Amino acid sequence: MQIEDNIPVPPSKTEAKYPFKNMTVGQSVFFPDEPDGSASRPSVAARVYAHREDDGSKFTARSIDGGVRIWRIA
Repeated sequence: MQIEDNIPVPPSKTEAKYPFKNMTVGQSVFFPDEPDGSASRPSVAARVYAHREDDGSKFTARSIDGGVRIWRIA
């Protein structure tokens, strides 16, 4: 194997699973059949997204009948 420098990483071909990038403050999205609140996968994904993007975005999640709803609050 040969080690190489300055080879750019190609863009990802996968689409985002969750719509957090497209959400504006005040918008929300419902995820049916998810466990309670902050323990749900979408809730964790929203926190990771906000941390990774470091753009000041913040999300909050609440258990709603039959799933979890996530709001963008900042």
